[in-house]
This record gives sequence, structure tokens and C-alpha cells, in this order.
Amino acid sequence: MANTDFGPFKRGKTKLTKQEACEQFVAGLSTEDYQEYMEDIARDQALPLDDEGVPASPEEWLESRTVDKRGIFVKYKSWFNAVVAMHWLTWDWTIASVVLDYALKDPDEEPELARPVVAADGEGSQSSDSEEPVTKAGLYKNYQNLKNTMGMSAHFYHDRFLQADLRMIVEATLPLRLQFEDMLQAAKGQVTTLHWAAQRSSGLYFAGVKAVIHTLHDPEVLDRLGLSLHVPGQHPDEEEAWVQEELATLAHYRKLVVELASARCWSNAHFTICQPHTFVQVHHPDASRRPRVLNLTKKVWAAILMMEDVVLKHVAVSAGVFKAAKRRLNDVAWNCSQVARETYAVCLQAAWSHTDEQLREQSFAIFARPHNTKFFLEDAFGNLADVGKRASKGGVMSKWTKAFYTTATPSLNSFDWKQIATLPSDYNITDFKKLHVDSGVPVPTDYYGKHFKTTKTLPAALNMKENIRKPVRKAGPQANHRSAAATIWAVSHSPSTFSEAPLAWSGVFFVKGEVYINSNTGRVMWSMGFQDWAAMGVRLASFEKDGKYFFILDPTFDVPLWVTCAELSNTTWKHIPARLLAPCMCPDDLACHGCLLESTGVAQDAVEAGIKVGLFLKKQYLVDLHKALNIHFPTSGTDKKNRLGKEDLATSVVRHFYGDDAPEEQHRMVMAIMGKTQRGVKCPAEVLGCMEGLDEDNRMELGPLKKLAQEEQEIISDSKKENNIRATSDGDYLQKHFTPQELKDLLPPLPGCSITRHPIFKRRQGFYPSVIQGSICRSWGGKRATRSEVDALALAVDWIWESYYSEHPATDEMPTMEMLRKIVQSYDANTGEKIAPAPAAAAATLSSSSSSSSGSVGNLVGVVAPASVAAAEPKAAAKKAAAKTLAADAKAVAKAAVAKAALAMAKAAQPEHLQPAPKRQRRS
Repeated sequence: MANTDFGPFKRGKTKLTKQEACEQFVAGLSTEDYQEYMEDIARDQALPLDDEGVPASPEEWLESRTVDKRGIFVKYKSWFNAVVAMHWLTWDWTIASVVLDYALKDPDEEPELARPVVAADGEGSQSSDSEEPVTKAGLYKNYQNLKNTMGMSAHFYHDRFLQADLRMIVEATLPLRLQFEDMLQAAKGQVTTLHWAAQRSSGLYFAGVKAVIHTLHDPEVLDRLGLSLHVPGQHPDEEEAWVQEELATLAHYRKLVVELASARCWSNAHFTICQPHTFVQVHHPDASRRPRVLNLTKKVWAAILMMEDVVLKHVAVSAGVFKAAKRRLNDVAWNCSQVARETYAVCLQAAWSHTDEQLREQSFAIFARPHNTKFFLEDAFGNLADVGKRASKGGVMSKWTKAFYTTATPSLNSFDWKQIATLPSDYNITDFKKLHVDSGVPVPTDYYGKHFKTTKTLPAALNMKENIRKPVRKAGPQANHRSAAATIWAVSHSPSTFSEAPLAWSGVFFVKGEVYINSNTGRVMWSMGFQDWAAMGVRLASFEKDGKYFFILDPTFDVPLWVTCAELSNTTWKHIPARLLAPCMCPDDLACHGCLLESTGVAQDAVEAGIKVGLFLKKQYLVDLHKALNIHFPTSGTDKKNRLGKEDLATSVVRHFYGDDAPEEQHRMVMAIMGKTQRGVKCPAEVLGCMEGLDEDNRMELGPLKKLAQEEQEIISDSKKENNIRATSDGDYLQKHFTPQELKDLLPPLPGCSITRHPIFKRRQGFYPSVIQGSICRSWGGKRATRSEVDALALAVDWIWESYYSEHPATDEMPTMEMLRKIVQSYDANTGEKIAPAPAAAAATLSSSSSSSSGSVGNLVGVVAPASVAAAEPKAAAKKAAAKTLAADAKAVAKAAVAKAALAMAKAAQPEHLQPAPKRQRRS
């Protein structure tokens, strides 16, 4: 959208820029018509309607950024540039929408509505992949019926919800973007980079986290989000529609804020506790922090060394503690790093003094380096690529030439960094012939320009190659998170020799985004999530007003809260149910804080409340929960051989805590523990009827509601199908999507030949084994695939028989269209269930089956007693009759199979020239 600058105009005969299109539009726009746009423009820019910033005349549109300047190019750049582009998109949203609509307007045709591509395997239904594209290719495929990217941008400009989402991203990420810009400025010098690394290790990032959360309390930000600010003495009714809309917007923004703050906390956690990252703080600009950080480092090393003693069995502990401590030490991982061990040795030699010169020198050597790739990699290699493009195509640069141009990058000259110089003397040192002319070693012909030659060998004691190749732990963000959490846990529980290690997982009940209070100290925390061994949180300040408790961000704390847990009952940290109040709903004396977190209930144990809120739990956690709380294990399970599965344990836990809740609520909690989400939402039948009756013209505006109605109808139909299943015998079930026996008799006599039917997707799929591997899929009843189900089945059957004829020339004939039509008509088109024949039809089928000599099961499937008669018979008699029928069917099928096999063997025994040519039944 940001890069859309011009497009087709008047059937492509001429192309006008957006500025020219805007000039033509405002020339024909009257003052009365312009008043309709002023309110939307003021809302885009979050300004009052009479503000000077709102364009007072249409001519001022020509000076807006979306018309006067090119779009922001964000490809191959940081995502912060995309945020800047989002800002300018939301700022001139109405102007850009009107101009693009005018540029795309065709006077001879109706404007084309943007409709997502309809799936080929459904009638009027949209595939899930095309509804929510996540890639550029998916986006273009989803809207390929539009004229071009300019038409796609015009379509998106009509979506005001998209504008609101973009504005939320802009407001929430602004503090992080400012921190990123400060980091780039600090990276231009070696000393400033060293100080920045020391400040990052001391928690510099947390200022950005607090700034992100503080946007919930900033009236200017809330106003730009379109929320109504507080008016003293006025408290609107919460049930009003506009209040509910603002609460929904605020809840959506709250999720974004929590996710950003949580990601920022955990992505920097290992810099503040893991080694050797804290070692850089001996160069912190604030000299008073230097001795404190060395005391912290000493404490961390003491805890890790104690854990190593436990794992090495130098300290006697129980088997459970040993096993859990070993897992923690594997997650810590940095204790195996050579650099971390060397810094520990230097600290011991310096007696943990931050003024020791050797200690400071090593810290400088490790951390006085570039901490990003912006200047020294991107710019350097960009300069090398630029030089290479201007050189001859056939020429190949030597490594020394490449090194010279990367170190001679012009942009590096303005930085306060010591540059590596490539001098002739450096090149002469590596001259192979000059160094080895007297040794008699032959000089390789392909040596020059391809290899660097070192003049000195590294000391053997360093053992560099083996240490470099040795894996310490897995790389990546999740490994960093686990390492930080395990380190914090080790420091917190080292006084007790890690006796609480088996229950360290209990911190999983600190659900991200929920509020907790320490029952001993009264501290209130907003959880930022849990990672295996520890949880992080942000400190909140509390207020009491008229018997209610309200919470806001506590601005006095500059570091996050680390919380570990080893309790499953009567927990120290209690959960407080809370919601975010809109500014217009806050009390008068607390309205200055913008939005408030309001307590909506009493404090609960973290375990009980976590299950109520909904969280994912591993199966082992559920087993430990049963043992710790004396919850009775289910006597039998739903897994194979009646073993207890995870869902059985989850159901048992939910019933233990919330056995009196409604079944739907219990099911929701069980699905959350299983890691599943409930598909669809409840919707009144009247609304579903209205949505199903939408025409094609309204699908553009009400497309999401249409999809919601379709999903709800699928859920209802699925539940009806499950309720209508009738088992024919104990352990039997209805196979709706598999090949019915009548159709199997019409397929080639090969194991593996089958045709499936999907009633929801309206799809027939045929499978053929042996040499020809693969399948065929044919749909029916769609906008593209307009064929009938009989035709789709015929195409699948034809493919299977053609595959069979290519390998087995025989006289077997293909089934006729009449046979296929009868099979299709004998099954319900929506559910795929067998249609029970009428009593007369059943009797006729029975007589025909008894006189038949082929023994085809297709004629015997219809032997079903009428519903009234079957209901009157006892269950035992019905089972006995069914068993007799199945036995007779089996005998008939066996006879037919033997006869067919004998015939096939006789045909195969004939000479090849006497075998008849394959015959195929032609269909009309």
C-alpha cells in the first residue's frame, strides 16, 4: 500500500500519477461534498474537526504526503521502517482511499468488487488458505481478480478495521523504535558501544517495556486509538453499544501490548543474568553499579558450581532432585563455554575487584565490538558489491582485494572505530614464495589469490578447533529463554540444595497477561509469561476505591520481577481476575491514569485459577498434579487398550476443581489443556439464516460474517451427524468417507483400489496401488467444478479402470453410468449416510438377493428391517439376525471370489494371441 504511487486510468490509455488524479478530483469537488470527507480526515489524524491541521479545502490535499511524495520503500529494510510506513498510511487514509478510487474509476463499467477466490472443491465456500494469506504469493492469489496492486490497495483502504489495527501497531511499537534508533547512534563509536552493552546488561531494555505498557495510561495515545476520554461526572452505561465497542478495541490493544512487552523481556533476559554477559558491567557509565554486578556474578557462579557438584554426585541428593538438577544444568549451558570459564578465572585472580586492570582489559576485549550488522557487515559488503558491479565481468577478485574494499568502505570513515588497514607490508608477510624459498617446499600453482597464510600458529593449549566445533547447547531464542530461566532458578534455590527441583514446573500456572499478588509481601505482578523454570513479570501499583481494587504500571521499578514456584496447593502467589477499563469508565480521581486494571473477583490459588483461565499442560504435569493433590486417577482411559491418555487426565483435573461448572465450560478448559481451540462461535439461528441468504454483491462487505455462518453451519451439521450414527454391532462404526461395499464390487479386483467421498468438501478421490502410484481427485457442485456427483464419481472410476487395463488386460467391464447413479442415490448427499429403503423395497431387495447367483454384497446391503419392526424386536434377536445375514453374505462373497479367481487363472493360462482384447463399457 505504501508503494502504490500510480496506476491505470481510463482503461489504461493514459496513466496519471496520484497527484494528477488528485488535481482532477478536487477540481470537480464542491464545498458541500468536501464536508463529508473532513470528519474522516480529522479522525485519521486524531485531531478536532476545527483544528488547523485538518485540510480546510480540497486543494490542500495536494500537499499531503500520500499525494506529494513517494511511498516508503520497506523491502530489505528493518521492520521499523514498515512501522513508519504504517503511520503515514493511517495519517492520510481517507485521502489515499478517495484518490485511488477516482484513479481506478471506469465511467463505462460498474466498479469491480474485490472477492476472494472461491475454492475449487466447495460450492461458494472459501478455503481457509485464501481467507487469511500469510505470504505475498498468497495475498496475490487471494485477490487475483483485481486489476493490479493499485486496485488491491484501494480495496484495503475501504477496510477501517485494518486502519485501526495498523494504528495500534504504530502506537505500541513507537517506544521500541526509538530505542532501536538510540542503539544505532551508540554503535557508531567503540566507547559508546561498550557503554550501551553494559547498560543493556543492567536492564536498559526494561525502559522500553515500561514505555510500551505506559501507552495504556497515555491519554494522547488512547485518543489516537479512537477511544473516548474521561469526562468528569459522567459514567456511561457499560451495556451501551459504543462502550462495548471501545472495550473490545481496548482488549485487542491489550493483547498486543502484553505480547510486545513479554517478547522484549524474554529476548533480553539472558543478557542480564547469564555469563559472561554481565561481565561487561565493569565498564558501566555508573561506577556505583560495578561492584554490585560483580557480587551478583559471584552469586550466580556459586549456584552453578553447586549444581555441578550435585550432577557430578559430589553432594548427596535424592534421585528426583538429581534428575531435575541435571535438566536445569543442561538448560543453563553457558557454564560449558570456554569464555565464561576464563572470565570466572580472571575474576578469582582479581579477587572480584572491578578496578583490576586485567579484569577490565578482558571485559574490553570481549565486549568492545560491534553488536549489530548494520554498519560493519551490511555497509561493508554493500560497498564490495558496488565495486564488483563496476569491475569487468570476467575478472575474479582475490581475497586480498575483497578484504581491501570491505575495509575501505567510505561510510566507516565517519565512525569512531579503529579501522583495519590493508597495507603492502601485510601482503608481503603472507608471500608464500618469500617465506619458503629456502625450505625447498614447492609452491602450488593455484595458491595466490585464494588462501591467506598465517605466520604464527596458535598455542596447542587453546585447543581451538575442538572447542569451536563442540556443541554447547541449541541456538535460538527459546534456548536463550530457558538458559536465563534455569539460571535464575538455580540462584533462587541454591540455599536449599535444589530440593524443590521436581516441582519447578509449577510456575507454568503464571499465565501471561494475568495479574498475581504475593500473599506475604503484597506485591502485585502483571505476568509476562513462564519459560520452563521461571516466570517474568512487571510490578503494578494498586489503588482502592469504593471497595474495588485498581492497578496501574508502577513507574518506580526499573527491573522486571523474577518469580519461581514449587507449590501446587495454597500457593504464595494468588491470581486476581482483572479486566481493563476504558477511560470513560474510570473513577474521577483516577482518570489521570488513562486505563485501569480493575479487579473483578477474589484472589485464587494460581493452580486453580490457571486451569480456569485456560493454559496448556504437558501430560507429565497432569500426572504430577494428580499425585501432589491426591486426585483419583481414572479407572480406564480412551487410548489403546484402555490406557490413560492426556485428555483423560485433563478431564479428571478439570472435574476435580470445577466439577459443578457447565459441561461446555469444562470442555473449554480441557481443550485449553490439550492445546486445542474451539472452532467457531455461538450464533443465533436467525442470524445464520440471514447470512446464508446473502447475494454475491454483498459478499464483499459481509464476507467475514458469511464465513462465520458457514463455519457455524458446519459445526451444527457435524454434531447432527455424530448424534445420528447408529452402530450395527458392538464396536462397529459408520465409515462416512470410505468406499461402500456396493462401489467396491464395481472396481477392479485388486487390494487397495478404493474411492473416498467427502460430503463437506464435495470431493471424490480414487486410489490405485501397484505400479501406478497416485490418486485422482474430482469435485462436484462448485462454481468452477459444476459437474454432478455422478460425473465426479465416473471420472474417478474411469481413472482406476484405465490404470488397471494398462497392467492387466482382461475382459472385466467397467460399470455403467446407471450403476453409479444408483449408488449415488442410495446415500444421503449431505451426511454420506446410507438411506434405509422402504419396507417394500427392502422385501424386493431381499428376494432378489436370495435368487442371485453372483453373491454380490451390493445386493445384500439393502436388507434392513423397517424402523418400526426393528424397534419392536429385542436387542438379542436383532443381533442374531444380523449375524446370520453377515454369515450368508460372507459365504456368497467367498464363492464369487473363488469363481472369479478361477476364471482369471484360466484366461492367464491361454496363449497371448488367444486372449481377448480388453473390453470397455462405453457410457452415454
